[in-house]
Amino acid sequence: MEPSMQASFKNQQGIASCSAHPLGMESGAIEDSQITASSSFDTISVGPQNARIRRELASGAWCPKAQINKDVYEFLQINLGRAHTITAVETQGRYGNGTGREYPTEYMIDYVRGEERWMRYQNRNLSNILVGNVDTSTAVYRALDPPIIASRIRFVPFSLHPRTMCMRVEIYGCEYNDFIMEFSGGESAQTGPFSLMVLLSAVYMPLYVHLNASTIIRLGTAKYL
Repeated sequence: MEPSMQASFKNQQGIASCSAHPLGMESGAIEDSQITASSSFDTISVGPQNARIRRELASGAWCPKAQINKDVYEFLQINLGRAHTITAVETQGRYGNGTGREYPTEYMIDYVRGEERWMRYQNRNLSNILVGNVDTSTAVYRALDPPIIASRIRFVPFSLHPRTMCMRVEIYGCEYNDFIMEFSGGESAQTGPFSLMVLLSAVYMPLYVHLNASTIIRLGTAKYL
């Protein structure tokens, strides 16, 4: 007799916990080769490799060549190599050992997961503008609600009026797993039914699937809790 299988589906937000941590701009875990930019005022002194938060490298930050206004698209891009759940970002201006005057008052986040088209981040209020900094030295942390799944991320400085901006950044999150499986209760798979809970992660809305069966079909790549 074939084992019976019952499945129920429900949407739950934030059910997939991400033990978020800095991904490596400050620590150097993200290498210089992973950090690029649309342009730099000077590639050595204010190139993208200098955009490491709380670090005083060369002239102290990344500075794009053009002044920022609503019609200018400049960006700092970080390639994470593989998909990550991004839960927050952090920005800082160009302190430059006290000589800096430039910081990002506002910015946007563009991201892509694989080879898909670039997306612009929007929060739950449908705003895509993040409030940035008010001085050159204070780091400002912004949670992303909802989080995003991305392998590459761009910080896009924004201003309605022409303004020189420089920035240092950090990204917070964890490596993304497509499927998370949890086994709980019941008898063994060989002798009787058990509960199999599979979390199928989505960009905005994780999906729980509850299964009762005496066999397991392993789906994709899984992390066992």
